[in-house]
Amino acid sequence: MKKIIAIVLAVSSLFFLTATKVLAEWSAGVSVSSGVYEASGTETSGSESEKSTAREHAQFTYPSIFLEYNLGLVSLGLDVIPASVTTEESSRTDSGVGDNGLTTGNDINVTNKAKVEISRHVSLYALVPIMDTG
Repeated sequence: MKKIIAIVLAVSSLFFLTATKVLAEWSAGVSVSSGVYEASGTETSGSESEKSTAREHAQFTYPSIFLEYNLGLVSLGLDVIPASVTTEESSRTDSGVGDNGLTTGNDINVTNKAKVEISRHVSLYALVPIMDTG
């Protein structure tokens, strides 16, 4: 019985050492990213002389899950943001707006709203050392 247990332990330890060597090239984890993103837009109302331009920026912080495979000098990876990233809603109200450049009076107000949502974001990347120092 002791010989059977010793053989089973020896074979299983060889299996785990082999699996560890194969899995040593893989790495997985969770990362948190933060950054400031900027967007700009232009609106033309009626004629070219009525042009409005706006620029906004927002800060986002979001988690992601990654899986990397080490090929030696280069590593390939896949990064997935499991949740959605949403900005705050921005709005602007215009008074005296009409169709086809016709003004319908000052009592008409139109509110324009904008919001950005990023979902199902997937990144494929490569880590390549630059020069001798990496």
